[in-house]
Amino acid sequence: MTSVEFLKLCGRRWYVLLLGLLATFGLTALAAGPTTVYATQATVNILDPDGGKTRIVGFHSPDSIAVANILAARVNGGVKTPLAANPDVSLQAIGILEGTHAQVRNEGSQWMSRIDEPVIDIKSVGSDPEQVAKELDVQIAEVHSELATFESELKVPKGQNMELTLTPEEPAVVKVSTHKPRAILGYGLFGVGLTLLSVVLVDRALRSRRSAASH
Repeated sequence: MTSVEFLKLCGRRWYVLLLGLLATFGLTALAAGPTTVYATQATVNILDPDGGKTRIVGFHSPDSIAVANILAARVNGGVKTPLAANPDVSLQAIGILEGTHAQVRNEGSQWMSRIDEPVIDIKSVGSDPEQVAKELDVQIAEVHSELATFESELKVPKGQNMELTLTPEEPAVVKVSTHKPRAILGYGLFGVGLTLLSVVLVDRALRSRRSAASH
């Protein structure tokens, strides 16, 4: 069937096409409705051992950046989130509406990462504000635990341990409204595809019925 023939078919069965598109629009509109979730986040800063000396503000050794990457990978169990356009992009903005994730701060882009600081951003999102806060606390504790385990594995001498600080000290849970772009796209594509298939099937069924009646 050529594209011209298909367009003529849609013209003959316009009522099927119309009903299908209306149904698709209705489902897509429902999917596009705002969803309320709760989100919170905190930043874990990894500080080099001071060796009894005053730390130099803004100085970060390659070791501390490497440790940040290792800790984030361990806490996440190897699961990565897609790179965002900037480090301030929330989980819900990239389509994650339930979960907690730690990621080393990316100062690059969504196409190429650039890690300048030993900083881990931990973000949590979900439908229950208390659970969201709890999950964040759990993952922060896991970062501390993983650092202790990692330094124990390396047999780091006492006094040469890296330190962790948290910003803010008491992360707030905020209520946010978000949309579901993937669901909207999925419903739209599925609805249009099903509508076009229905046009073809209805046309064949009617043609078969007329052919049987004429015999």
